[in-house]
Amino acid sequence: MPDGLRLAVVLALIASMIVRNWIEALVADWQGESGPRLYGQTALDPRAHVDWLGTILLPLLLVLTGSPVLFASPKPLHMLYLGVASPYRVLFFVRMSGLVFHFVLAALLMLFLRPVLEALAPGNPTRDKLASFLFISALSQLAIGYILLLPIPPLPGGLLLGWLLPQHWREHFIYNPKLQYLGVFVVLVVLVLPPTGKLIFSAVFKTALLYFHLLQIPALQLLAILLR
Repeated sequence: MPDGLRLAVVLALIASMIVRNWIEALVADWQGESGPRLYGQTALDPRAHVDWLGTILLPLLLVLTGSPVLFASPKPLHMLYLGVASPYRVLFFVRMSGLVFHFVLAALLMLFLRPVLEALAPGNPTRDKLASFLFISALSQLAIGYILLLPIPPLPGGLLLGWLLPQHWREHFIYNPKLQYLGVFVVLVVLVLPPTGKLIFSAVFKTALLYFHLLQIPALQLLAILLR
């Protein structure tokens, strides 16, 4: 992937993290959680959603090191759980909204592929760059979506796993700070394991093929661009 295209994909990834965090903040506010509103995270202000380590430095470091995997994370939401009947329910809706966002965004990016491929003449440099950007960005969003499905807290997949546990275990599993920090470390370790990479790649590839079929994207035209 050319450096310019890679940087554009990273910038789009960072922007998606800001929007995702904003959507999660709105969902938390809708569920009666006052923390995000008190800390200004219900406004679409990048300063309220950008974590300099996870949102900026991490993806840029991955670009500079030539990593095949691009990943970023927004600033954690300020959750107070004051006056909330079920903190787990609030957190569940919040995390699931972020998860769904990545799959919907991937579909929207793919949706623009068809008019781009049909409107511009073959061999047009602008067409080729724009199509590559949309496709690679969509794949990045799908990859993040499947990473979030890993059954490790504090990921949404960990919340789904917690739902299967008895309530007193569930609360400890989800809200224990030590488990949260350990979970982040476990996620980083799991992501570098070849079996995990193969599993995520397979899921992303199959989902992309499904999107291609549903959205009637001319796959051969896109393949010809990517192979140049």
